[in-house]
Amino acid sequence: MWSFWIRWSALAVCLSVLLAALLPVAAAAQTVPRVVATIKPLHSLVAQVMGDTGKPGLVVDGTASPHTYALKPSDARMLHGATVVFRISETLEPFTAKIVKALPKTVRVVSLEQAVGVKRLARRQGGAFETHVAQVGTEVHAHKHGRSTTDATDADGHIWLDPMNASAMLDEIANVLAGVDVTRA
Repeated sequence: MWSFWIRWSALAVCLSVLLAALLPVAAAAQTVPRVVATIKPLHSLVAQVMGDTGKPGLVVDGTASPHTYALKPSDARMLHGATVVFRISETLEPFTAKIVKALPKTVRVVSLEQAVGVKRLARRQGGAFETHVAQVGTEVHAHKHGRSTTDATDADGHIWLDPMNASAMLDEIANVLAGVDVTRA
């Protein structure tokens, strides 16, 4: 009978020591905000700001295009569980329009196109963005890459390609992450 209680006491002490060792790890994990970036270039910028404090999630991975992306259930779960979601804009990433409206109020969505210091870029022209004429058999086809820049609202959504914009975006990402309430992360 005594051997049972001795073994039970030894097991209880071992479990207590193990729990005491794991509690700081669990507490530290709770203080890291759950951050999600929508596209790879943005993910790279967010990861750079986060450094060793954590790794952001990525929605559009592989060779998928943010212009035509269809949200997967795992993406929706990741977005719903986030503390902060970074995107460029609803225009560049139209798949984010409906999901942003459906996210809990606790999820902060940051559209970096609106960050202080970010300048809208004119739609690119020249090179691969010009009209090309191709002959297929006996038919001649003309097509244009990119869009016309005659409309003042027709801007290039790839704002991170300008180094000054990328710098402004890094500042905004750092400001947002510095202000995250880690007790609610």
